[in-house]
Amino acid sequence: MLRDPGDISLTLAYVAAAEQAGDFEGAIGALSKLLMVAPNLPEVHLRLAALYRAIGSYSMAETYYRSAQAQQLSDTQRRQAEGGLAAMAEAQSNSHFSALLAGGIAYQSNANAGPVGTARSFGVDLPGQAATTPKGDANLLSFVAVDHLYDLDDASRWHTTATIYATRQERLEHLNISYGRLTSGPRLALGERSSLEPYAIGELFALGSSLYFGSGGFGLTWTCAHDDGLSSRLDMSTLERAFDDSANYPTATEENTLLSTAAYTLSWQGRDGERIGFKAQLADNLARRGFNRFSEWQISPFAEKSLDSPWGGGKWTVSAEYSVSRRYYLGADPSVDPATKRRDTEWTASLSVLAPVGGGWAVLGKLGKDEEYSSLPNYRFGNLSVLGAMLYNF
Repeated sequence: MLRDPGDISLTLAYVAAAEQAGDFEGAIGALSKLLMVAPNLPEVHLRLAALYRAIGSYSMAETYYRSAQAQQLSDTQRRQAEGGLAAMAEAQSNSHFSALLAGGIAYQSNANAGPVGTARSFGVDLPGQAATTPKGDANLLSFVAVDHLYDLDDASRWHTTATIYATRQERLEHLNISYGRLTSGPRLALGERSSLEPYAIGELFALGSSLYFGSGGFGLTWTCAHDDGLSSRLDMSTLERAFDDSANYPTATEENTLLSTAAYTLSWQGRDGERIGFKAQLADNLARRGFNRFSEWQISPFAEKSLDSPWGGGKWTVSAEYSVSRRYYLGADPSVDPATKRRDTEWTASLSVLAPVGGGWAVLGKLGKDEEYSSLPNYRFGNLSVLGAMLYNF
């Protein structure tokens, strides 16, 4: 190649080998020499743009995307140049916006979390009533997540997120959910591998046709990328949650609470698309009434694997998660059993497949199983759920 820099096939073969070895500077040098000999090759301009983009030299990448547009381009090359320029404009902007939209349908075998068998009232076990026995139901669901980052003067950013989630039940309309959450705060860089993000939180949650609760508080997130694909994340938050009484939930205000949580996640990302890890969480719910106060621990191992699509195209992601939690309530509820404090053990398991279909679109399928065991029969239930959704990411 050094003897004949105008040998296009030899130069491109060298460039491919250099890229694979991570020698981007060597690949750039070879292509620059080739461009002096053959300045009208659009693929060379596009390869140079991609290489400069890979090393973070966005102004040079933009220069070569624009010089490629001055050549005779195929439709594919034109889209590549236009997409590259749009990406460079985004990369060089102080404002970065992304969003995820989803819509789908789900079915739950026990949508109302009805107890299995008897229910207890004032210490006496009674047969399950029609109003509380398990009921299966289907629902439509929609989800919107918006993420905005604004670059500050240094490596730090201001981070704002907004989440909206809603369901509409086929039969159990009093269980329709409408939920909104907003967070905002600075993401402070702690060196090249770590960040600290304090933020404010606001939440609204409606159940049926009435507001169920509103929350306000603060959170703190610390993230760190370790060596060998390991990463850590610590999330802490404290929320003041105020409930509203309604026709369906006339004593909801008894659940007014100060909810504090702390969660630590450790994960490992492999080179072949695998990811494994676990999440450990503690929660303290200081409700107004003692029988609504509880402390909780939770352990959640998880695993992900990227697989080649059987029909070509993008990689599928298969995810599996298991979670077990234990809740300890402070006092006994006299209307249920004045002599028994509530103790709950819950486990959940889920398996999901995410399959991209192109253009930012993807299909999600998820199967879940939930079982709750309790010292009180009112809170013993099981649920099987199936979900299918279309997602659009931009």
